[in-house]
Amino acid sequence: VNASRLPDKELPAGASAIVDVNARILERELNTGWAPSARFSPIWVRTDLPNFQKGLLDVVIKSTQELNHVFRVGSESSGGEDLREAANDVDRPADGWSIFKSNSTFDRLSDAVKRLDRVNNQLAAGKFPSVTGRIDLVANQISDYVVLLSDEHTKLETVALNGSALFGVRAQFYHAQGVLTGVCLELNAERRDFKQVLELQSVVRVFDQTIEKTCDTLGVKPFPVVNGGGYGFLGGNIKTLSEHIGTVLYNLSAVQSALAAAPNRTGKGTSLPYAIPKNRAKA
Repeated sequence: VNASRLPDKELPAGASAIVDVNARILERELNTGWAPSARFSPIWVRTDLPNFQKGLLDVVIKSTQELNHVFRVGSESSGGEDLREAANDVDRPADGWSIFKSNSTFDRLSDAVKRLDRVNNQLAAGKFPSVTGRIDLVANQISDYVVLLSDEHTKLETVALNGSALFGVRAQFYHAQGVLTGVCLELNAERRDFKQVLELQSVVRVFDQTIEKTCDTLGVKPFPVVNGGGYGFLGGNIKTLSEHIGTVLYNLSAVQSALAAAPNRTGKGTSLPYAIPKNRAKA
């Protein structure tokens, strides 16, 4: 299975690809088995898959928080209770386990999938404003990706230079892969939601280049037993992944600069929430 791809899905007019991709990421990982809170599993599974899923969850947390933020009006969210609760459901420790549903990460993430799907149904029904004209959402999410990937880059550089216990290095490698995969999936969803915004801001080319660089070389998997101090397969993969994330950060910065500098065809400054008139925003 290619973790950086999800099954193609035709969304109804008005629905958001970003809302949907967050639901589908969670749904896929839950169906695979939510490893961070598994009680019994082999040590390599406890190292690789849980940290990959933790990295994915870090991206989903940021994305749902931004969605809730742009829908918020005063102290209430125009996206309704489902969006607020979905953001709360995902923002929790990935390894939470309990016989009580309220403390179980698996159960809370399952609830988030249902809530996000309901939000999209409500968007398609026209109950909430469309997100497709919100330049502030795409700009904020790009900023979040820069923060997340910068942190992963720093940690990878540290373990590449200093080495560490084998499974500690593997944990960082797969966590970074999870973050990068999540960003890849989110960027593809943004490309769908913000097609008009990107065209109006003349940043389609640089955005597409960023997607290509982000989603490239995501399938590297080190052998189970190698050392992590720079002399084995894993050490080499750590350095390769670190360099790749550095390239992705460069491209994300280019998107940020292009969005900030591009003329707004509507005559409004790009700092305003809508880059295009609301009545022209289409899914």
